[in-house]
Amino acid sequence: MRTASEQVGHAIKPSERGVAMVLVMVFLCLALMTLTALFDRTRRLFAFEEQSARIDGSQDGVEKALGIAIARMASGTPEDDSYSCQLKLRSDDGSDVETYHVLHTRIAPNRWTIEAYPSTGEIERCPTQFTTSCPVGP
Repeated sequence: MRTASEQVGHAIKPSERGVAMVLVMVFLCLALMTLTALFDRTRRLFAFEEQSARIDGSQDGVEKALGIAIARMASGTPEDDSYSCQLKLRSDDGSDVETYHVLHTRIAPNRWTIEAYPSTGEIERCPTQFTTSCPVGP
């Protein structure tokens, strides 16, 4: 006949249960972090796609200039905390060129404000992409 102490040898020891619980918690944390990163990338992708659609449907030159400036932030960020440049847009029929002054201002480490207004003076042209690392881009 077996005693109670012999039968306990087949059960999981309390220290093994603790290790298993820690491994499960680590796995869950890593899975949630991965899902968070994927959802954030998807949110950013939809934001830029929405902005692209707004650019295409825009009739107002200022709104179109803002949309282009925001879309270019996907490639990087300006080197300075306050950066001004000039953006030239053609009218839909291609006969007229309008010039806009675009101002990028850093308000927090990963946050920017962008302003656009019609311009008459000549300043540096806006780059097609920014080369510094972008906290908001993919």
